[in-house]
Amino acid sequence: MGKSIWSTATLGLLWSCTGTIGADGGAAWDGGAVLTPAPTQLTFTCVAPGCDSSASTTVTVVAPRAIVIYEAAIAAASDDQSSASESDFEVVTPTVLPTTVQPQQAFEVRVRFRPTVGSGADFGTVLVRYFDASPASNPGRIAPGELAIPLLRRVIGTASLSVDPRALSFGFVTPGSTRELPCTLKNVGSGNAIVGVSGYDAGGLPFLPRFQTSLGLAPNEQIGMSVQFAPTVEQYFRGNVMLFPTNDGPALPIDVEGTSILGPVYRADQETIDFGTVAANQTNVATVTIQNRGGSSLELRDWIVLDPLGMIAVRAAGRPLGPGASFRIASLASAQFDLA
Repeated sequence: MGKSIWSTATLGLLWSCTGTIGADGGAAWDGGAVLTPAPTQLTFTCVAPGCDSSASTTVTVVAPRAIVIYEAAIAAASDDQSSASESDFEVVTPTVLPTTVQPQQAFEVRVRFRPTVGSGADFGTVLVRYFDASPASNPGRIAPGELAIPLLRRVIGTASLSVDPRALSFGFVTPGSTRELPCTLKNVGSGNAIVGVSGYDAGGLPFLPRFQTSLGLAPNEQIGMSVQFAPTVEQYFRGNVMLFPTNDGPALPIDVEGTSILGPVYRADQETIDFGTVAANQTNVATVTIQNRGGSSLELRDWIVLDPLGMIAVRAAGRPLGPGASFRIASLASAQFDLA
């Protein structure tokens, strides 16, 4: 009878410990959280190329068993599908792995952020991988797993690109040759929002902007670029080169003009002159700009005014015009009676 009572008591004790004592003598894992970070994510506000900052979180073992931390690394794109560049982030601590951490003990995970030029790293992830410290295999041990800690860039303000000068005049360039003129790109935005140039559109004209496609500028930061004029045929070219910013903002135009016509060619900026309504005893003035769009100099010596009423006069002196040069001619319309 005594043996039977002792056996019953022993069975009762074993039953009461099910779920709390593992087969290896350690506390059994109930499937809950293993690691808890504080803070739960790391935020970086210095996001421009050249920045070098770090942030850290304290990770506590909340499971009832000791675990081994064997890796703390930046997730590759295949792991978290983010746009982060692994080279932008670096895990600084823990420095010695693997390491064993007991229940309720904590360790630091520190990450260094050094954004590269033109980095698209809006976020990333640190993966802290672990397994149960006990070598015994039993139902109460912690399953191998990983803790994901998000890495975020905090962008404040807005970015806006400007270019100086806004207009480039290349003058004459022989077909088959090139000429390059400089200009400056600047982020005139605020906060810490960076912006660069992702592409351009010259509208089919022989103007080629040269810039770093991976360029990223912080507010008030500027960098040089250039535009190349490379004509292949004799023609006068004028238009816009549109630069497209990386932040999907409005396109930035650069007015460009150049000629590859070998001989002198003059053009007026308007084909007709409208003086409007000329009141009696009044004089209205209109101007016309004459430009040499060829590659050789020319001289304008005289003008003929075809005006049967004798009311139109031109005030201008003959002058030479080099390639690309221009000047204005003032035209006057006078009337002794209302002229409309």
